[in-house]
Amino acid sequence: MAFVGCFAFPAGEPDRELLLGKPDGFVIMVPQNDRWSELIEECFPDARKITRYAIRKDTVFDRDKLEKTVALLPEGYELKKIDSDIYDLCVKDPVTADFVSAFGSKEKYLELGRGLVILKDGKFVSGASSYTNTAYELASDKRTH
Repeated sequence: MAFVGCFAFPAGEPDRELLLGKPDGFVIMVPQNDRWSELIEECFPDARKITRYAIRKDTVFDRDKLEKTVALLPEGYELKKIDSDIYDLCVKDPVTADFVSAFGSKEKYLELGRGLVILKDGKFVSGASSYTNTAYELASDKRTH
């Protein structure tokens, strides 16, 4: 089972012991198939089930289109990289804290994470940020073994 932030992705043969060994706290389990889904429901009958739709996977990154879209931001809106100051703003609110929380610390986010936000009058309007990083996961793994 791979853990990415608050998401858990069980794979392979369904395994009750694996599911029951999940970390304490809030976890969103994303089953690989119907067999995993059924086992998750058996192990956690009180959990809320939702349907989450996949993002399109047949896309091609178009930098020119992105730059043209950014140029259309209305007056008063700012596109900003998540730097040290924006990081501090992010962690003040549970909604925006999720932009940076998967890295464990400000230093790790600034080293390994990447993100942008749109601000209007100093308040968040939108944002996009890394949610995991293999380098961070490997570094964490080395500390624990």
